[in-house]
Amino acid sequence: MNTDFKRTYQQIPTEFATLVFHHKLVKPFQVYMYLKCCNDSIVNRNSDAFRKMPEVLGFKSHNTVNKYLRQAIRLNWIGYNAISQNYFVRGISILRGMYGFHKRQSALFHLKDIQVMEPFLASVIVNNNIRNQKSYFERKESERLKTAVKNTGAALQVAASSDSSQNWVPRRVINQIAVTKSKKKNEERPAYYGYSNRKIASLLKCSKTKATELKQKMEQCGFIETIPHTQVIAVLEKRDYAYRGNLYKAMPELIGKVFFRVGVLKSKKNVRPKKVVEVVQQLYDEIVPKIKFTRVATKPSWYAKQKVA
Repeated sequence: MNTDFKRTYQQIPTEFATLVFHHKLVKPFQVYMYLKCCNDSIVNRNSDAFRKMPEVLGFKSHNTVNKYLRQAIRLNWIGYNAISQNYFVRGISILRGMYGFHKRQSALFHLKDIQVMEPFLASVIVNNNIRNQKSYFERKESERLKTAVKNTGAALQVAASSDSSQNWVPRRVINQIAVTKSKKKNEERPAYYGYSNRKIASLLKCSKTKATELKQKMEQCGFIETIPHTQVIAVLEKRDYAYRGNLYKAMPELIGKVFFRVGVLKSKKNVRPKKVVEVVQQLYDEIVPKIKFTRVATKPSWYAKQKVA
């Protein structure tokens, strides 16, 4: 890739990434992002950067490039002057204004990922939801802790004032009691953050098979990290081949999520450990976001709702 690029990275608003992915506009968006990296505003059709588009984007030919370029022009992401043969690349703030997007949260996109745009956009959606889920519970926990500290402090000080032997309570004692109370009320917070393949499919508005495929690509590209989680739901003295079938009949939601493994039953000292068969349920994977999120610096350009020349 010998083409000179003005910028090898761009900010993609999470709202725009979601729109592009859900409406299957990944290919024209690839073309837009390539031209955006070449030059923030103008790229000539006869330039070296334009000639190298099929190679950099991984397209078969310029016919494919032209197909998606025309689509980007129809979407008004790019303008074109037939006389000068210049392509005018709309700014992110203009696109945000066109679609009425308000949120400034964005993902940092690197040009090296231009050929894996689909899993990148999918990871933006998944990672952003993971981050929002985590922020929600952290915010709720913080609010509960503040309330608990305030209520506990008031209650203890009232109790202390009625006892002549102690007219104050140390702050560390108040905080310690408050934290304990807050944790007891925080049972709904998940042990870890992640989604099942079915939930990912719902977020991406695609089939479960497609979601599973994209999840694998996201991890291969380094956009996410997954950590498997399991739990032992039963312990058998010996393998029971009918157990799985009976379990599936009783609990159909576990179909495909149960496997057997050899375990060791802990026993008293000087007693030989006993081998057992553990029935293990595969839980949804923990997902660790690996892409960087930032905030776009400018507000949307509302004049962009009008037709741009």
